Amino acid sequence: MKVSSQYRKEIFEHANKVTEVEVLQKYYSAPHAINFDNINLNAYYGIRQNFGLHFNLSTRSNNYSQSMMANGQLIPAGAGSSPQNPGPCNCSGGIIQKESHFNSLNDLRIFLNTLIKTLNYTSINGSLGLRLPSGRFNSSGYNHYTGKSEILPYMLQAGSGTFDLLPVFTIVRTKSLGVLGTQLSGEIRTGTNSRGYSLGNRADISAWGAYYFFNGCSATARVTMSHWGKILGSDKAASDLALYDPMYNTANTGGTSGTLHFGVNVAPQLFNRFKSTCGIEFGFPLFQRLNGIQPALTSLANVHFIFQI
Repeated sequence: MKVSSQYRKEIFEHANKVTEVEVLQKYYSAPHAINFDNINLNAYYGIRQNFGLHFNLSTRSNNYSQSMMANGQLIPAGAGSSPQNPGPCNCSGGIIQKESHFNSLNDLRIFLNTLIKTLNYTSINGSLGLRLPSGRFNSSGYNHYTGKSEILPYMLQAGSGTFDLLPVFTIVRTKSLGVLGTQLSGEIRTGTNSRGYSLGNRADISAWGAYYFFNGCSATARVTMSHWGKILGSDKAASDLALYDPMYNTANTGGTSGTLHFGVNVAPQLFNRFKSTCGIEFGFPLFQRLNGIQPALTSLANVHFIFQI
């Protein structure tokens, strides 16, 4: 089981940090803060010595706050406006924030894992996964700008609505003092969902190291580079709101980022029966280059507990 939290407090336009006031010169509403809390349940089943199945199912809790003008006055967009340039707001009355909370179930992921080769202290592993569209991708919630229930922005939807391929390739080298490893993983979309859009493909590459202080305790460091593509197509209900909020605009999706993580793991003996491991990890962004205007990652944290039967 793993509990993870991701906090987004800043706004980036491409690689530059921008303020809420600057966003409200282009849109009528701006993202103020987003907090994603996930509870991941993982199960592994060994088919035989070098093959196994991995099941992953998680729930997500979204805390999302919007920024708007306190006096509610708008400067009309005028003729010829577009979702990319709808016209500024009158922010002379100050900015207020309104918060919303949403819960959802994420997509189910199933992986077939195999040990490809071992060489001295090095193991090479491969996995092919399938993401099943079990999570909702049509969730709605109260929108403080329009004053009624609306489809949630793409970023707040838990599911993709498509069957996605999840290839993973991992190399791990184990020595007496610690472990070094690298992993390449991806998400490949196989079609368009029933609401008319497809999330962009994604690729991640990470490298990590762990140092054993003593038996059962280690410190870890990990760096991850990620790239995810723009959303293709659009949700009609979301497109109608793209004039007001940048999170509904598919031009403001996709990007590249790098993150750095530090953690500690311990392996207590649980009831002298289970081989268990627990740990905590914190991370922060090294860089972010985002398409258009998007909420940017501020920090993240993971807590995990694993036991074998």
